[in-house]
Amino acid sequence: MSMMRCFLLLIHQIYELWFKQIIFEIDSIIEIFKKDYIDEKLLSKVVNRLNRIIEIQKVIVEQVKIIETMTPADFLEFRDYLFPASGFQSFQFRLLENKLGLKSSNRINYNDKKYQSVLKDEHQNLVNNSEKEQSLLELIQKWLERIPFIKSDNFDFLEKYRISVENMLNKDEELILNHPNFSEDEKSKEIEQLNITRKKLSSYL
Repeated sequence: MSMMRCFLLLIHQIYELWFKQIIFEIDSIIEIFKKDYIDEKLLSKVVNRLNRIIEIQKVIVEQVKIIETMTPADFLEFRDYLFPASGFQSFQFRLLENKLGLKSSNRINYNDKKYQSVLKDEHQNLVNNSEKEQSLLELIQKWLERIPFIKSDNFDFLEKYRISVENMLNKDEELILNHPNFSEDEKSKEIEQLNITRKKLSSYL
């Protein structure tokens, strides 16, 4: 086996090890968000693990620079030995995509075939099962949807927030209308943009 083949195989194995770690972190986050009630203390763990994933991704991207040191001639030395291997055969990467929330309907078929077709049977089962599970995207969406706004007998957070936003926009409008360096045309354009912002915010509140 040539040095170049060893080099590429080594890089590939390192990528797969990093994918394994990322999947471990994602799975741990998914388990937290599967709970009906999420203690705020757990959110710090989620943030910490997401930051770890980000740092791993930075390392992975930097590894591309190592591959870029390979010349076309270096690659041609062993390209025939790789056939029919492909990056599409990384089942861990497909697992990661599914766990994050990529839908099968949004995928581009590989050689007009489903992405699972290039995987081993046991790996096909794993990725197929991951498609049926709740993704991190879905779980976070559900968590956000059930977060209650603070409301008690004497305090309504959402109403207070709406009033604060409206006061802010009114102040902005007053500043625009009284701005000494704006022409009437400029004031009109600024007010128009402000009204667009006001309309968008009102749809949320």
